Amino acid sequence: MTAGLAVLVAMSVLLFVGAIVMLLFFCRRIQVQRERESLVFTQEPADVYREELNDSFTEQALWRCGVCKFLNHPERKLCDLCQTLKGAERDVAGNNNRSRRRSLTQHSNSSSLSSSSTHRMGRIGEMEAFASAHGDDAIGGSFSRQSFEYLKKKKKLKSKMSKLQLAASRRQEWKRMPTTDGLHRWVRQQSTRGHSRAQRTSMENDPGGRLSLNRYLDATDRDSNLSVGYIRVRDSIGRLVLNESDVVATDFHYRINILDGKGSSELIMNLERVHNLPFPDKIRWFSTEIHRLWLPWESGHAELVVRRDHLLQDSFERVTAMKPFQLRQRWRVVFDGEPALDAGGVMREWFTLLFAELFDPTFGLFVSTVGDERSYWINASSDLLIGEDDHLAYFGFAGRLVGKAILEEHLMPVHLALPFLKHILGVPISFSDLQFLDDEIYNSALMVKKIDDIEPLCLDFTATRVVDGKADVVELVEGGVNIDVTRENRSRYLDALFKYHVLGSISAQLLSFLTALYDVVPEGLLKLFDYQELELLMCGVPSIDVEDWKKHTDFKFFTHNFPTELELRNIEWLWEVVEEMRNEDRVRLLQFATGTSRVPAQGFKGLISSDGRVRRFNVAFAGTNPSFLFPKAHTCFNRLDLPIYKSKEVMAEYVNLIRHQSSGDNGSTKRLKTSPSPDPEEFSLNNVVFNAKKAAAIAHLPEANISKLFEEDATISYLTTDRKSWVYHVPRWYRHIFEHATPEDLNSAAFDEDEDGEKLPVLWSTIFKQAWETHPKEHDTIMMFGKPTKLPRFQQLCGEMGSYRYSGKTYEAQKEYPRGLRHAIEHMKRIVEDPATLRTRLTGGLVNWYENGDHYIGPHADDERDMIACSPIVALSLGATRRFVFTKKTSKSAPKDSEAVARMELQIGDGDLMIMGGTTQKTHKHAVPKMARCREPRISVTMRCFH
Repeated sequence: MTAGLAVLVAMSVLLFVGAIVMLLFFCRRIQVQRERESLVFTQEPADVYREELNDSFTEQALWRCGVCKFLNHPERKLCDLCQTLKGAERDVAGNNNRSRRRSLTQHSNSSSLSSSSTHRMGRIGEMEAFASAHGDDAIGGSFSRQSFEYLKKKKKLKSKMSKLQLAASRRQEWKRMPTTDGLHRWVRQQSTRGHSRAQRTSMENDPGGRLSLNRYLDATDRDSNLSVGYIRVRDSIGRLVLNESDVVATDFHYRINILDGKGSSELIMNLERVHNLPFPDKIRWFSTEIHRLWLPWESGHAELVVRRDHLLQDSFERVTAMKPFQLRQRWRVVFDGEPALDAGGVMREWFTLLFAELFDPTFGLFVSTVGDERSYWINASSDLLIGEDDHLAYFGFAGRLVGKAILEEHLMPVHLALPFLKHILGVPISFSDLQFLDDEIYNSALMVKKIDDIEPLCLDFTATRVVDGKADVVELVEGGVNIDVTRENRSRYLDALFKYHVLGSISAQLLSFLTALYDVVPEGLLKLFDYQELELLMCGVPSIDVEDWKKHTDFKFFTHNFPTELELRNIEWLWEVVEEMRNEDRVRLLQFATGTSRVPAQGFKGLISSDGRVRRFNVAFAGTNPSFLFPKAHTCFNRLDLPIYKSKEVMAEYVNLIRHQSSGDNGSTKRLKTSPSPDPEEFSLNNVVFNAKKAAAIAHLPEANISKLFEEDATISYLTTDRKSWVYHVPRWYRHIFEHATPEDLNSAAFDEDEDGEKLPVLWSTIFKQAWETHPKEHDTIMMFGKPTKLPRFQQLCGEMGSYRYSGKTYEAQKEYPRGLRHAIEHMKRIVEDPATLRTRLTGGLVNWYENGDHYIGPHADDERDMIACSPIVALSLGATRRFVFTKKTSKSAPKDSEAVARMELQIGDGDLMIMGGTTQKTHKHAVPKMARCREPRISVTMRCFH
């Protein structure tokens, strides 16, 4: 009985413990499931606009950046405005405040620093000059040694600030103050000009020249950062000029004409209260107001059909022809010959490509600023580069484009220079802002400002602008070429130089830009922001917060709402892969999936579609046996399609390929590149054997150059998912060979000889010059649609094959290759020919001479019967850099067993080698499109394998 009872008790205990274990197991399983579901099913309401997004934190929970005073989301690690690391700003503010307090306490004769002095980074150079002028006793009497060390530390911290941080730290330097007439005037926050004269008089009368620390800092600040502020205004005849800020009254009201097809009505709002709101509230208010400007789709919309190879020209013609009310209509962008649903992705791609072309310095409209951090400024020579009749129209087009991007809440891929942003907002601009345009000019001006003996510099009242390598002298004042700069007039000279660079040289262009911009977005509405907030609004956040990305991503499973264990593991692997990426690779992944490389100011929760509604980032799984292994993107829907990978390593391999992608094909598999081979000695692709070491030895390249030339620089782009269609690109290939060629090697190329028959020294320019002089004198003709058509380039067939027929015409080959190209062609053959089997032998080539960007070759495939099927085509480019575009064939003859890239583009430069191999000619066409901004010549040599 007793034994039986003991067994029963033991069994009960075991059952109880087992039940507890099972309960804990199921509780843990439920917890894990909920954690995983939190990654998947945390969704915002679907049909909302940005202004309807709610923040889950109060203003008190935000953290304030110590550099720029911007309030950031509590989960942000970097300041959205100036990219300062959270907590690092204390090194600039908190720690130095304590050092300052200690130094001032230890010296009773030093006056306390004003609160504005907290933000000054010191003037150590001026203090040393003061000490040398007044002696060490002056430092002892006016500045404590601790104060001196404090300023040295502050100076060091300032020197470490980036241009972005420096600009952001000054964003509240000026403030609008209401006046009795209902208008506003700008007042400098740190020190107003109203009492500057009295302070200077007091300093001059200070006995012994002993200044207090506070007054000394005020004086030196006034000499540098606190220079006169100027605002651009319209003069009596409508031109833009600069007036001193304290004499300009500004209107701080939001005046808007609501336009429609029938008429307009005016709305007036005072912006003072809204201007003081935290930035997230400003953004919500701004989004609400710009949506009021939108004209409903049903009331009419505009469709822009543009050609990719004439993108800038077509877009310019369409947009400039629009009436004012059409600028606020909804737009639909279509690339000619590429039907696609524009739910946002196509327009984002259009904006990205168009901004890149429009702001390209080679086009002539804008220039890059000179300094560490690149931004764009108006080109003062645009009238000479684009044409006096056209350049202002293009600036009007640029203004409309920027305004439309703001109106549609699309992020710009380019940054405007700080003075440009200030002009847009009508904010005072001062001498120190010159450093955000050109570091060299600013530093030179500072030197002129500080040195005593200025006459040896031989300066006069002129400035120089360089156009196409030619210097053009511009007078800063009337008769300036005859006025020497002296100590007495240098302030006037620097003032004139400053005004010339920030407005005088570009006033007409700026006026055209601003007028067009305000036609789309009212000027008063933009005044809501300071210049750094405006840049954040226009360009978004440059760094990607992975935690924010996780929080605002949805997942769609192969079986709806029933994720498998492998799918859930794929989610975890994906975020681990993203976290391990560098920021620049995360940017490429984001651009691949959404068409934009930036995150909006609201973070990932603010991603939108073309109708302005929030469309969250989403990932769709395509099963364990999909027809593809590479990620796919649907930029219109902010969607990334992924197969279900078997391991994290496999996922990482394919996801990381996106770092080499080019953006935008609206749903098709994009350009996929990988390194040529893990074996540096030899690798094989289809029928072509590349022996890098042998090729380098033949070309007389040093061993050290082998790896760099054939592994680090060279890339392979796969055009199909089965990797049977590919393009191999080696930048500067022939330049490497030429630079390391021996005289004997070059002598085989039949270069110029002198009167005694001796070979002349061969220069890189000699190659192009000799090859260019051999181009045919007349344009050839081909048959197109049954009619003879003149080729938009010069062309000559060369080689051993005798004749070659294409485009309805038979061409006889010239046996000798053009002078200047023979040396290069010898090495082109050596790289791909296999002497043992002769399975790839380049027997002939086509030479094309492109006079400028107006010469081109249209989409075609080199798949004629005279050529060996699937043999490699080896091309060398000399001269100007041109776009080389691949597009997928849509004919019935195109292979259907593998998914193909819809479009890929390469930039082919001077000396570049390119090999098109495998089934590329079966799956894709290639072209060298027109390039209006290119005015330089180019030569291409295309070697082929003929029967």
